Amino acid sequence: MRHNNAAYPPSGGRDAYGGNDNPFKRWILLVILLAIYELDNAFLLASASPLAEAATLEFHLSPAAAGLIMTMVGASLLAMSLPSGLLIRLLGVGVAGLITASSFLTGWMVSYLTASYSALLIGRAIMGIGGSILGTLGPVLVAGWF
Repeated sequence: MRHNNAAYPPSGGRDAYGGNDNPFKRWILLVILLAIYELDNAFLLASASPLAEAATLEFHLSPAAAGLIMTMVGASLLAMSLPSGLLIRLLGVGVAGLITASSFLTGWMVSYLTASYSALLIGRAIMGIGGSILGTLGPVLVAGWF
């Protein structure tokens, strides 16, 4: 298996991922990645408490069941922390990025457009999977670029 080492980029003006070696492009992509990461964290973590309060009223939940809504993201983040690195290594950065975006958007749609408590929990878990991959994907991209 061939490994790309970020300290020794390939010749021909290409970076470690085969793209053009343009420092301005790297900084633009870094800013975009940081913005996506911050939005992801805001949706994952900051939306949990208001969502739990609204779900308690909508689904007539106990405080423990409302707490489970907030726990689902953390549990899926924990469960996917190590497999996400393996997934990025096996599938590559681009495919892992697509999986991240699709799982986060799918989880968001399921969470916010649902009419049942169990679907809400599933949606929050899917959002956590996307957040976990994104949390691993960012450092991998930055390490390969700089």
